[in-house]
Amino acid sequence: MIDKKTFRRRVLLRIVGHPVTTWSGVTAVALGTVAMLMQDPALPAFGAVCALLLSIGMAGFNLIYRAEDLAKDTIDTIQGEERERVEHRLHSLRARLVEDGDTRDEEALDDLVTLVGAFKDERSIVRNLDTVTATEILTGVDRLFEQCVSALEGSVRNRELIGKLSHEASAPLRTQREEVITQVQSGVRELGNILSGAQKLVARKQASDGSATAIARETDELRQSLELASRVEERMRGLGGERQYDEYLNKT
Repeated sequence: MIDKKTFRRRVLLRIVGHPVTTWSGVTAVALGTVAMLMQDPALPAFGAVCALLLSIGMAGFNLIYRAEDLAKDTIDTIQGEERERVEHRLHSLRARLVEDGDTRDEEALDDLVTLVGAFKDERSIVRNLDTVTATEILTGVDRLFEQCVSALEGSVRNRELIGKLSHEASAPLRTQREEVITQVQSGVRELGNILSGAQKLVARKQASDGSATAIARETDELRQSLELASRVEERMRGLGGERQYDEYLNKT
């Protein structure tokens, strides 16, 4: 989700940061400084006023006529930066998951990435469902994905801690790691159920013979899947793998 303050600040920077606006402002300041140092400041002062008016005029033009385009460009830029950040995070996590020789966790991560990508590509979900339902689906998917990834990151940290402990002392953490993998796999299944339910609901609404009763049934099933996904997310929050790792570091 895009932070509103960051978005507004970056749009404003695009408006006032246009080359014509910037260089006209710099020129106005320079000519104003020269005017104060000359005995006959009329000409540089006139130039400074003209440059200042040009700078203000260009900023006003961008604000009035190009604000929407600049906002769209800013959103695209922020989303691109976010995608790069997430891709780097996932690539780094997968590389660390591969190191333990257990394929279950990286396979779960791959399935998560594939399913979330399918949601991003399934534009019909947003176009053909009401705003409330579409928002619930996309928000639920993002939250569950983030929690699964965070749980896997905590599992990697715990694996490093397990290697420093005796077999007996590390038993609770090994048990917890199994719980994390189980819950992430459950999260993957729920994401699949949500995607399937959303597709069925869209298909019902698009079909000429889609009855109100059938649509209501599909909607109820979809909401049940979202509720199950929310419960999976809450269970993963309760595992506390990252917290235990941080407590260990504070003691050492």
